[in-house]
Amino acid sequence: MKGRRVLWGVIILVAATLLIPGYFIARTYGLFQNEVVLTKYQLAVDVDGEQVDAWPLLAGFAATDKQGELRPLYYRLEGSDLNMLYQLAYGQFEVEALEDNPFLAGRVQYGHLESDYIETRKEYVNAKEYRQDMIFYNDRKEPIFTYDPDAKADGDMVKEIITAGMTRSNGRGGSGVVEDKYLNVTRLFEEKLGISMRVQVDKDRRLATIHMEGLNRMQISKKRGAIHMQHTKMTQEVDLTISHHQIQVRSRDFDEDLCQWGETNIKQGVVIHPGYLTFDPIPDDAFGAWVKLALKEAFIEDPNAQRRMVVPFDVLDPGKLELLSVMSDAVIELPLQKGRYALYFEICEDEEVYYRFTFVHEGEGIHARYLMDDEWGGKAGEALSLGYC
Repeated sequence: MKGRRVLWGVIILVAATLLIPGYFIARTYGLFQNEVVLTKYQLAVDVDGEQVDAWPLLAGFAATDKQGELRPLYYRLEGSDLNMLYQLAYGQFEVEALEDNPFLAGRVQYGHLESDYIETRKEYVNAKEYRQDMIFYNDRKEPIFTYDPDAKADGDMVKEIITAGMTRSNGRGGSGVVEDKYLNVTRLFEEKLGISMRVQVDKDRRLATIHMEGLNRMQISKKRGAIHMQHTKMTQEVDLTISHHQIQVRSRDFDEDLCQWGETNIKQGVVIHPGYLTFDPIPDDAFGAWVKLALKEAFIEDPNAQRRMVVPFDVLDPGKLELLSVMSDAVIELPLQKGRYALYFEICEDEEVYYRFTFVHEGEGIHARYLMDDEWGGKAGEALSLGYC
């Protein structure tokens, strides 16, 4: 028995001796993380279906998830200029045409910013030492996020990501993995700016392309070696007072008969008529909430969604597009044209409840249905009934 214990002790010791170096090697190559730094790729921006060079934004400062089609974009917080990401998001750039690289149609020209979207604030902790916070603003100069470099990364808005296969001197004669703090640009811009910025990775062409869904549709014309862009508003946010268990989206005049709820309508949480939709917002009483509208080429799910469904929406008269509840209303400013859209409706909850309406031009074959299981009886894939029922 004693010999067996000694044998097992030797086996464990040998295994630990082999596994510990293996662990550190695997960590150096980022095998235990879900993200990857895009050092092996060229960072590009999608402009109306063409890829243009994002330089001086660097792929070595950008990261994304290892899996997915349109993935989150993370960008290194220290040693980089994140203002250029704002310029992309707000369409504050031009594109210079290029001919030397067959994989890129041009290069972004960011130009000079009249004011920065990021401010570094020095705060003294004592008479000798201080820290420098980074404050992020929107285009109305309202603060939307503060980064404290001394705080531990929360893994949500700020992530610690290892650059695979690289080491860095630790200043004590040794070296360690290259691990830096990255901003979750996708989450910040979607939540605070209403702009979706995601990455598509093409391994064959070595391209990591930034897609700005729902911000601006960019119409390109080449003139004198440059690409000039016209921007159309593709997102809208409305602070809506919601009451009487209804949020309406319509493209026709008010019709009391189309506002009636049957037993099935109440159960499924929506009344569907051509050009006249009424959704149940779920919470009782009157309350204020942000409603986010977007016209997109493809639907992207909100990870905070508690309910999600898609229904057909007919734009019968673009001049009568409205978002409303009983106590307030707003004109829908998106450039919706006459015709049928798939309208994706989401009830979301983060720090507070908000709603998303995403319009996608998908043609005629749109089947009204739930897109997720929810706590109010919705089942993913279950059909929704049309009309009064």
